[in-house]
Amino acid sequence: MKKKEQLSIPVLGALLPYVEGTLTPEAENQTIEIANMFRQEYKNMLNEHTQIVVALDSGNVKLAVITAPFFIFVYLNRKFRMLK
Repeated sequence: MKKKEQLSIPVLGALLPYVEGTLTPEAENQTIEIANMFRQEYKNMLNEHTQIVVALDSGNVKLAVITAPFFIFVYLNRKFRMLK
């Protein structure tokens, strides 16, 4: 999950400057590099999420919490309809 944060947050952070036209060429190049790394890791990240859901559904909460605490919070909230 840390890899997802390292790869997705910088790309998301570049969206507003890009839309406003204030993204520097250097920042744009860095964002493209990170986005390409994210693209390469995407299937692995989806696989990790699937494994976490399977662990939760089978009652292996300990494994799931160790792997991805924030994802667990969102999953459980959606499952019990606390978040909409």
